[in-house]
Amino acid sequence: MDASVPGTFGDLVQGRSVIACLGAGGVGKTTLSAAAAVGLAARGRRVLCLTIDPARRLADSLGISREATEESTIPAERLAQVGMAGKGRLDVAQLDAGRTFEAVIRRSAPNREAAERVLGNRLFRYLSGSLPGVQEEMALERLFAARADSRYDVVVLDTPPAANALDFLDAPRRLVAAIDSPFVAWLAGGATAGAAARAGGRGARMVLRLLARIAGPGLLEEMAGLLADAQVLLPGFRARATEIDGALRSPEVLFVLATSAQPQAIDEAIFVHERLAALRPDGDAFVINRVRPRFASGPADEVPADVRIPEELGRRLRANLVEHERLAADDEAEIRRLVRRCGDHHRYYRVPAFETDVRDLRAVAEVARALFAPGAVVDVPAAFASTDGAAGGRGGARGRAVARHDGGGPDRGVGPRG
Repeated sequence: MDASVPGTFGDLVQGRSVIACLGAGGVGKTTLSAAAAVGLAARGRRVLCLTIDPARRLADSLGISREATEESTIPAERLAQVGMAGKGRLDVAQLDAGRTFEAVIRRSAPNREAAERVLGNRLFRYLSGSLPGVQEEMALERLFAARADSRYDVVVLDTPPAANALDFLDAPRRLVAAIDSPFVAWLAGGATAGAAARAGGRGARMVLRLLARIAGPGLLEEMAGLLADAQVLLPGFRARATEIDGALRSPEVLFVLATSAQPQAIDEAIFVHERLAALRPDGDAFVINRVRPRFASGPADEVPADVRIPEELGRRLRANLVEHERLAADDEAEIRRLVRRCGDHHRYYRVPAFETDVRDLRAVAEVARALFAPGAVVDVPAAFASTDGAAGGRGGARGRAVARHDGGGPDRGVGPRG
């Protein structure tokens, strides 16, 4: 696999420090994340493959414990055994949002005593586990901490399914908006529960008294302490969120949209692409997974003269080939529809369907070889030149069948379709 060939996936990711894989559930996004990481390590890059997907399928694909949160190194000999030997390094990590939040507090607090006070506060522990957006913001914290880690050249990020992944990308802006809100300013400015109650009037005093009865003595004091510390912590949170939001727009960050060639998945990829355009208008990449290859070089009923097979078996084989070629043509039509809808300023790559599901490192290595190969590149000019109308779509019979078969199921890797 020659990463220097113009237009290959290896050429596209050269020099990137973050590769974020997004996509709907069930299209093989986790497998493609793992394959990208393995392929980069084989090309000499020092790679951290990080997952924020709660399902933690990445651990299964790369052979590490689902409970591991610290970096786990994939031994070089294991990579060599599957034909991916190289001078690089591959580490794998899974997000621990609580530990990341603790690290953020310790970094943002003015001193150790203030950090311990916040971390030990009951109200803080509740808020840190229940506030919307905290998980996503901590994922970004973990991502960009890894990006700044001198041990790694590139971080490959496996995100949750598409809707949650978009929430993840919006997290910095939502956090800044929350910090800038009048309510948070009122809380932080109050500094004490007593002042907050006086500022809020009778209604606030009633709420605080009710909370005190429910949570027990000491709640108001803890609230006062947290409000006082918030005046110091919130500016640091805001500055970090703004920094991360800007970093997401950096050309060092590559977004890879994973999809399959099924109409429902293509529609989802188009939707995610349109949402991403608001974040960064520059072209990124699509990887179309589990594409059925074309086999027939001529009419399906042409059999070489020296081949002797039973008539009934031959009939069934010809019928099977005709059906496969029809489905493969549908896949190619869907790829052309994706290219025409999303534009020629993106790169598009196809990965073929394999005979078995991807469940281990050896199978991930096979996907990596296919992804980085020159043959994976989709001919974009040809897709725009095509005028066929066989793009399937939601309304066709194939689209309805796909909706029944792939209605948000598990991320199945790269394997056969039913």
